[in-house]
Amino acid sequence: MWIFSLIIFAGVQFLPGDIATEMLGQAATPETVAAFRRSLGLDIPIHLRYLHWLADVLHGHFGTALANGRDIGELIRPRLFNTLFLALATALVAVPLALLGGILAALYRNTLFDRIINVATLASISTPEYGQPAGVWLGTL
Repeated sequence: MWIFSLIIFAGVQFLPGDIATEMLGQAATPETVAAFRRSLGLDIPIHLRYLHWLADVLHGHFGTALANGRDIGELIRPRLFNTLFLALATALVAVPLALLGGILAALYRNTLFDRIINVATLASISTPEYGQPAGVWLGTL
């Protein structure tokens, strides 16, 4: 997760354009843009910005959304319960089913049942969760 956060943080920094200019518009004076960049902390070096961001995240402070000024933690918390519930429900179904299928395939090795389990497993992991065309019917189940 740390490596992914580092890659994404660096990738965002190298995107073309400047968030301060985009938010304030082309008519903003250089002094206004500089003050806005300072208020966002964009005037400090990239490695220090990342370390500050990482320290804040480790303390549970995710920052403020630029779109609406709300705390990002407040935006995430209500959705986190639903996400964890879905992950737990999925694990409670998938893990026993996978264990049962694997044990039965091992017990009946090189039989028609083993081949059916192998094909079903390969088909299920090869099917995209969302997208066309298989994801449409899979996402609606």
